[in-house]
This record gives sequence, structure tokens and C-alpha cells, in this order.
Amino acid sequence: MENPSIGCDKNLSSLLGMAIGENVAINRETKIKNESEGFVFGVHSQLSIFTAEGLLRATHRAKMHGTNGTFAEIVYESYKRWLNVALYSENQSVPLNDGWLIKEKVFYNKTILLKHVAEVLKQDKSGDLDSPINNYSDAEVLPSMVSVGLFFKEDYKLAFKVAQEICALTHGDLITCYCCSVYASLISSLLNGFTLKSSILRSLNLLNDNIYSELVRKDLLQVLKYYETNKSSLPSGEYLVQSFASVLPSPNSSLYVFSISLLISLFYKNNFEEGIIVCSGILLNDDFACSAIVGSILGMINGSLSVPQKWNLAKNAYSVLEEISRDIDTGIFGIEVYATNKDWACKYPGY
Repeated sequence: MENPSIGCDKNLSSLLGMAIGENVAINRETKIKNESEGFVFGVHSQLSIFTAEGLLRATHRAKMHGTNGTFAEIVYESYKRWLNVALYSENQSVPLNDGWLIKEKVFYNKTILLKHVAEVLKQDKSGDLDSPINNYSDAEVLPSMVSVGLFFKEDYKLAFKVAQEICALTHGDLITCYCCSVYASLISSLLNGFTLKSSILRSLNLLNDNIYSELVRKDLLQVLKYYETNKSSLPSGEYLVQSFASVLPSPNSSLYVFSISLLISLFYKNNFEEGIIVCSGILLNDDFACSAIVGSILGMINGSLSVPQKWNLAKNAYSVLEEISRDIDTGIFGIEVYATNKDWACKYPGY
């Protein structure tokens, strides 16, 4: 089995890349804000971390208490905790026995809400693949599937399955669910040493033969074809968008955002800074999601040292990423770890 410290480093590089990519996109029209203090978490990074928390709670519940519940069910509860943090007001008290994340002050900065995710959570309802809750097809939940890929690094097929179940909680569009599956699966494959191109192809092979899967497969194969044809040059982000306008779906769709994200990641796979700059300059309806995805992929490929010092993360935010990255690896290694870690039940109670 892989040395835990190696896996932890990759987890951190990917989550750090996402946090930086999202923040650069947020601040693209101005100079970096509070450069001396560093960035805090954008909304996609927040949801990714709470997704990881839900997966860890679900695993703890199953291994220590013999109580099974689907990963999606427990992640939904973590999503509700994220919403409570996002809507927090100073007259509220923070629960003291509800895990560690909800106590971290770094999450209590004012941030934009993910509109459709928040709408579903406020109704206290959720969907599944058999009973779609709506037809939302945006990319709001897509970046957070990085945590599914990191968590299921030893089973890319399980990453594929769990990601679409989690996506279906708030988004009923099947294309969006399949994009989430492919993203989680390719992250799992990257962790195991596959190239980005091989990781994409490996993940596409898991798609079934229905019409929605075929649309995802067709467009992502088009991404690979375009890259192979043009990889000798580094086209601008705007050019990539324009040249794909006729073959990719509506700019409002998750598949469009995902395709552009993968395309930029392929062209700039060896240059984190340039990839983020190109991505953050593209005007998409879900452009923060695009930069978050590209950041997570390029961060994993190039490592945390590839992130320029000018794009630093605030110390308390970085500490949270370090801890959740270690815990993701701890959660993979088996019941012995849970039994010997006295703090684990307090950090990740199984609900």
C-alpha cells in the first residue's frame, strides 16, 4: 500500500490548487486582496471540504458502529452543516459536539452561496438517480467531487459511482451527474499514477450506453481529439472557448464547464500558474467552477510547490487543508486507525 504521507501530499496539492484557482478567478479583475494575509476559502473549496467530512463520517459510522448508510446520505448532512455555516449570523451559537469543521473560524467569512444547492438544502429535500429532484444542469457541485476521487483513490470505479449519487442529491440532470462521476474517477486515477489523458479515457470507459452518457463521452472525446491536434501550441483561453462553441453544449451546462476545464488542464498540465491565469480569464457563467477544477488537477499533477508564492493561502485555511488531507488518508487505511485514534469520534461522528 502507498506510503500515507505520499497520499496526503497529493491530497493537499489538489485541494490547495483548487482553493488558489478559485480565488484567482474571484479576484481576476483586481489585485490580490489581503495579499499579506492570504486567500480564504471560496464556496467550491468549502463544499469540497465538507464533502470530504461527510465521506469520513460515513466510513467511521460503518467501521466502528456497524451501521450502514449510503455515503450520499451522510454527505447530505454535511452539506446542511455547510449551509448553516454559510448563513451564520453573530446571534447564533456554534454547536460544540458536531465535529471539528463547523468550529473552524475560516469558514465563517461572508461568501456567495451556490444558488441551487442552497435552494434544495433549505427545503430539506434531496434527490437520487431514480427520482431526480430537479433538472438543474449547472456546475455548482462539480468541483466538490475532487474529494470523492481523493477518498476513493484505491477504487476509481467506486469513486465514479459515489460521485453521481452525491451529485443527484441536489442536481437531477443526468449529464451533470455523469460529469461528476468522470471527474471523481479521473482524480482517483491521477492519484494512482495515470496520465491525465489516460485518466480521462479510463473514466469514460465506465459510462454506460444511454443517451446522456453518450453525450458526455462524445464531448470529452472531442476534447482529447482537439488537444492531440493542437498540442504543439498553447492557445488562449478565449480561443479555446470560441473554437468549441459549435460542438459543446450551452454555456450554462456542467458539461461545457467540465470540457473547457479538461481542455485547459491538458494544454497546461505542466504549468500550474499559466493554466490558472488562462482559466481565470475566461468569462463563463460558472467560471469559478472552471478555475477550481483546473486548479485541483494541475495542483495534483505539479505538486504544491508549483503554486506561486504570490497566491498564498491564509494560515488558518492552510491548516484546515493540511488536517483534512491527512484525515482523508487516515479514513482509507482501515478500522485499526479508528480504534486507536481517540479523537476520531469527536471529529467525525457518524451522522
